[in-house]
Amino acid sequence: MSSYELLRNEFQMNQKRNSILKNLSFFIAITAICISCSTIYPVTATNNEIGPKKGTSSTAVLFGAVTPQNLGTGILTNRNFGVLDAVQNGGIDTIATVDLKVTNFVFFQRAELIIYGN
Repeated sequence: MSSYELLRNEFQMNQKRNSILKNLSFFIAITAICISCSTIYPVTATNNEIGPKKGTSSTAVLFGAVTPQNLGTGILTNRNFGVLDAVQNGGIDTIATVDLKVTNFVFFQRAELIIYGN
């Protein structure tokens, strides 16, 4: 084989290797963006009976964090996010329990208040 053919073969192998690495990097990046982790925190419970009604209020949080003690840091996409909104959405008259479900994504968090009652 001539040196030209050796260089051409090496160049083609490098192109294939680079293509595989680009595809793998793209797959890893998409997977990292789509991965999420959810945690449900009990916020409060009352002596009221847990009824069949369920109300939810959800929002996305940018540049902040959501904890049961602090529901409003960062930029919220739903201005009505809160217990009152969840109660109205579920048609609940008496609250039994309030839970907070936080889903973490790479660039933002999704918070959902879940209320059960009658």
